[in-house]
Amino acid sequence: MTRPLRLTWTIVLFMTLCWTSSCSNNTPTERENSIKRIVFATGGCFGPCPVQVFDIDTSLSVKFKGVENTDFKGFYRGNVTQDFWDSLNMKFESIHYKQLDSAYDRTVDDLTTELMIYDKNNKIKYIYAQSSDLPDSVKNVYDWFLTRLDMIKLTKTQDSLTFPTYLDRPPIRTIIKFLPPKVDSDK
Repeated sequence: MTRPLRLTWTIVLFMTLCWTSSCSNNTPTERENSIKRIVFATGGCFGPCPVQVFDIDTSLSVKFKGVENTDFKGFYRGNVTQDFWDSLNMKFESIHYKQLDSAYDRTVDDLTTELMIYDKNNKIKYIYAQSSDLPDSVKNVYDWFLTRLDMIKLTKTQDSLTFPTYLDRPPIRTIIKFLPPKVDSDK
């Protein structure tokens, strides 16, 4: 092969490589999450458990209601970052949330939790649990979420926000009065 022909082939090969590499898209793509909304409520135990609910969705908006034993009481709105939302999605996807049971409630004296996960097709995975009965994988996701609440920037709102949960209602405290026992006077 003559030198000009070798140079021509080299140029053609170089141009081909440049053209094929320019066709590949090197820009990062947005992660396609399988979850579009997560509602997480805690409350109800024999002790000072937090009564609260979080509602987070794909728009990265957060609704929060703090009832008792929380740093924030009342209604709040806020946002999370895309990284936080993606991480939360990946954690639930990694534990195969769709295959989890709907109830883990053998005990009664620890933190009660309620979780609703809405997928892309609006199907809801509902989980009601006592925290000590949860599988370790689910506890790890709950703990991860609860330890990162400081990443959610909340602003108090005067709006009355609604949530599809039951645990965010304050416990009904009634005083039970017992009638004095009747004494038979026939003796």
